[in-house]
Amino acid sequence: MDGKRGRIGYLFVQVVKVHMERARTLFASLGLSRGQPPVLLVLGEKDGQTQSALCEKLNIRAASLSTILQRMEQRDLVRRQSHQNDHRAVEVYLTEEGRMLMHQAREALEDLEDEMLYAFSDEDKELLYQMLQRMKANLSQPGGCVPREDGETC
Repeated sequence: MDGKRGRIGYLFVQVVKVHMERARTLFASLGLSRGQPPVLLVLGEKDGQTQSALCEKLNIRAASLSTILQRMEQRDLVRRQSHQNDHRAVEVYLTEEGRMLMHQAREALEDLEDEMLYAFSDEDKELLYQMLQRMKANLSQPGGCVPREDGETC
């Protein structure tokens, strides 16, 4: 296994890059720019979220989200309105066009996942999911440090 040290991380990054490029191409075929699909998908889970909630969920700055939403409004994919009780807050809603495109984007991602995991058994998929969850947890530790197998700390 020691011969693979460093190669796993490199391969993981390569898989992410290929996946991101394929997703970008699929979304472009739907007429969506880079930042728009995540907004559609998050609103598809819960419509009417505030811009600040979207920023937090998407991990982007308010100015970046504002630009994305302006473009989406121009295409009639979303609409913004003041919060009923707090007029400082702005809620974002999918339009019918936006909802239709959200479903297409979700379907495109599902197709991409099916392609990516072609010939994986259900057990392989579950194991991969568990491993990715552990990798995420390891990298999310405060300071990013996890004890190594040999007992040394990083």
